[in-house]
Amino acid sequence: LYIDIKAENLQKLSYLRSEALKNDGGTILEKIKDESVKGVIRYKNTKYKVKISLTGQNFDHIALAYKWSFRVKITDGKTLNGINKFTLLVPGTRGSNLLSEWIGHKLSKYLGLVTLRYNHKKIIVNGKDYGVYAFEEHFDKRMIENNKLREGLIVKADLNSLQVYKMKEVVNNPNLKIQFDNLELAWLAFISGKIKTHKIFDIEKLAKYYALSDVLNGQHTHYMGNEFYYFNPITGLLEPIGREWDAPNKDSDFKIFIEDYTLGDSDQKTVTYQKLIFSDAKFTMRYLDELKRIANRKFINNFLNEIKDDTDLERSIIYSEYPHMNAKTDFIFNQIDRINQNIDQDYSHLISSQVINIYPEKLVIEVNNQSRNPIYVDSISVEGKDYSVAKYV
Repeated sequence: LYIDIKAENLQKLSYLRSEALKNDGGTILEKIKDESVKGVIRYKNTKYKVKISLTGQNFDHIALAYKWSFRVKITDGKTLNGINKFTLLVPGTRGSNLLSEWIGHKLSKYLGLVTLRYNHKKIIVNGKDYGVYAFEEHFDKRMIENNKLREGLIVKADLNSLQVYKMKEVVNNPNLKIQFDNLELAWLAFISGKIKTHKIFDIEKLAKYYALSDVLNGQHTHYMGNEFYYFNPITGLLEPIGREWDAPNKDSDFKIFIEDYTLGDSDQKTVTYQKLIFSDAKFTMRYLDELKRIANRKFINNFLNEIKDDTDLERSIIYSEYPHMNAKTDFIFNQIDRINQNIDQDYSHLISSQVINIYPEKLVIEVNNQSRNPIYVDSISVEGKDYSVAKYV
């Protein structure tokens, strides 16, 4: 992929980078990323007029002397492989394993979740080889269409009101405005604890999303600010859009969601949000079912075999610049072995019960569950008499 930028425009990006690096907070300010320059992209004998800006949150996106992460928007009405807006990322900004983020997107698609198109490309800027970049599709209606879904809202989770992508377009579209008004009411009810997770999320897909991130040790996707969703107007439920699966925990500090909601040293907003998600036993049980299904060597082998040719291609592109960097898939098997050791533990010592009342044809018992795993009452027997189960716990 060839990028041509006039010298003065490239100089402007260089100036913006130097200004960004002055921020003591170690992050690139939004006002820097809002500044763009004009350019031209050439890809497979087609030219595209574009606007280019710096992108990324932390300084690792602009740390190198000339290789920086870019946001690109095509401005002449064309699309590149059906994509109008995308980011070109310095590969190491998405984890030390340069293949793990790509694997995350492929596994997401394999599981039937809303997925961004993501791969690696060689980039040439003004005739200079900038090496390998990660190419990631940005959120817009074309992304929804590529997933064969009907146009709907794209939102980001917040403990106050939802943040909606392209809010001006939503306000001017009567159908989307109605969707947003209804969704915002439901969201406020969820955040305040008035409705459970399964009332606002598609918990089958949400469970796959959380299980996927555990299998990749990629819980970073669940930090507050990284949680994006598509609102499906047919089901009236939110579906996750996963990205940024680099792990917040060191390899020696293994955790999965059912054991720890805090995501390592995360902020309080993230902890509060994840506790809300897992406060619904229906969701938690579905998540555990999916975790057991996906954290399975046969399942993962079938998945990796299906994408083998694509994996070989991506790895060859990555190794063309980073031959000594990690781009392997065996980390998944180490992860699922540890997951199975964890979820197969016996938690019975954390569960107790006592009889409250015994009636001629009725028994009332109290069950106390100190584990984070949801439980259900399978059978009841007291003093040799069996009772049918009237209610799940």
